[in-house]
Amino acid sequence: MQFGGKEEAGAETQKTPRPLSSADLQNVMKAYQKFGSDKFLKAFIRDQIVAKLTPGNVLQTCMHEYFVSMDLLRKPLFIDVEMRASGQLFNDFTKVLDQIVLQSFDHLRLTEMPFSINCNVSTVFTAVFADFMDRADKSMLERMTFEFRQADVVEHFDEFEVAKGVIHAMGASIGVDKIFPQTLGLVDLDYIKASYAKIH
Repeated sequence: MQFGGKEEAGAETQKTPRPLSSADLQNVMKAYQKFGSDKFLKAFIRDQIVAKLTPGNVLQTCMHEYFVSMDLLRKPLFIDVEMRASGQLFNDFTKVLDQIVLQSFDHLRLTEMPFSINCNVSTVFTAVFADFMDRADKSMLERMTFEFRQADVVEHFDEFEVAKGVIHAMGASIGVDKIFPQTLGLVDLDYIKASYAKIH
């Protein structure tokens, strides 16, 4: 039995989303090495303004957040990937992005405002992070916050305690990201000396 040919053919050729693979991680790093820090940052790193609510319900800009745009990366490198089905590989992917941001940091066009970048706990113990610390200016670090996902803090709490000490010794701050409403109170923010938290 035959059904309206063109529509059926189009449906057959449509790709089913796939999980992230280790080859995708390698391709991102290859793209970074090919284009270099400046071009890669211009293409894929974005920033957004963070505001706080002040007395009188007035929003006041308080900092910038710098991050690698997943949407921009996906279009040229892995448009057919379903990130939510990628499990541990997604965490490994964010570690690759940590390395890229830290290695490229001198090319970021920072404002004079406080700012943040995303970070994994394990990244703090890498050679890339140590090299970043050696290059970083003290006055810049005093404006800087490293944001850790709550799940990462909980899963690697002993390592986080050490990482926290390293970051505070540098003069930088810590924030906690991706706190789901159902998990409020899971991490004692005062105890870990987090400057702020983000509710997902």
